[in-house]
Amino acid sequence: MIDAICPYCGAHQPVDESRAGREIYCEACGAKFRVPAAGEPAVESAAAPSPGPEGFHWEGRPVRRDQLGMWILGIVLLPVFGVGLLFLGKALLHKYSRHYTVTQTHIITRHGILSIDTRQVAVKDIRSIDVQATVWQRLLGIRRVEVSTAGTEGVDVSLLGIPANIANAIQHLQIKQAHGHDD
Repeated sequence: MIDAICPYCGAHQPVDESRAGREIYCEACGAKFRVPAAGEPAVESAAAPSPGPEGFHWEGRPVRRDQLGMWILGIVLLPVFGVGLLFLGKALLHKYSRHYTVTQTHIITRHGILSIDTRQVAVKDIRSIDVQATVWQRLLGIRRVEVSTAGTEGVDVSLLGIPANIANAIQHLQIKQAHGHDD
């Protein structure tokens, strides 16, 4: 086993050697990162995703702790004729049916397993960003982000169960765009 360290949140997670040199999703924050191959130096962790040459970039899925209640119910009810499998299946479906990409210029969400719904919003078109968190979500460090654009009424894109530092980075992108900064 390899002790992989997420460059976004610094979480350690054991990874099978066969996954070395490949991309995985962090179990703690949901970010996508590459596991160093044998002999490669590990990537240093950061408090928030750092911009690359083309600017800010984050890819991820909802973090597992977003559906903590479903996981607990599923495990507790598993002995009851497998009823817990329904709850575990719902939690897995929530996580693996959603994929988010946030760049310096766009926010892209993909939702679905058999049929896919992809939504893309340009940062320059964002009218408002609402970040929501229940008390439970605040304790777990996760947020729900709803993005609205000037061209439509209502919410255009929702990112569910994302780490708080990513939600803050999305707000910062919109603020920089609104003030015309490119740094």
